[in-house]
Parts: sequence; C-alpha cells; structure tokens
Amino acid sequence: MSFDQSWLTIGGMTMLVLAAVQFTKKVFPSLPSRYFPLVALTAAVVLAVGFSGRVGIGLIEAVLIGAVVGFTASGVYSQGRALIRGK
Repeated sequence: MSFDQSWLTIGGMTMLVLAAVQFTKKVFPSLPSRYFPLVALTAAVVLAVGFSGRVGIGLIEAVLIGAVVGFTASGVYSQGRALIRGK
C-alpha cells in the first residue's frame, strides 16, 4: 500500500460515512442527534474492515483507521458536545 493510495481511501471512506449518516437521518428522522456519532463510527469501522483486504492492511490497523475516519466524519468536538448535552 502506497502513501497516496491510503490517503485516497481514507478520504473516500470519510465521504461514504458522511453519506451513511445523512441516509440514517432521512430514514430514521426521530433518532436523536446524539446517536449520529455512533452511526458514523460504526459505519467507518465496517467500511475500513471491508476495505482492509483491498488495500492490504491488517484487522487492527483497519479498525484504527475506521475510528479515525468515523471521528473525522462526525466532528469530535461538536458531536461530543451533543452526546453530553443529550440533544
């Protein structure tokens, strides 16, 4: 796996995770917004593990990359506040 390929994959997964969160918002409009970071994190880890064979990385590295992508997609600070406030 080259450096360029891994960053393209991370960027692409971030966009897919954002799309998955928006899809979840439309399908489940009554879902409280405090759960969207969990949706983003779950979708990112699932995508990273799914892409792990394609880009040639191990399971642990895929889970870590998925966590980074999930936090990036959800915005750590703003979504953390939403979880704490319960909105």
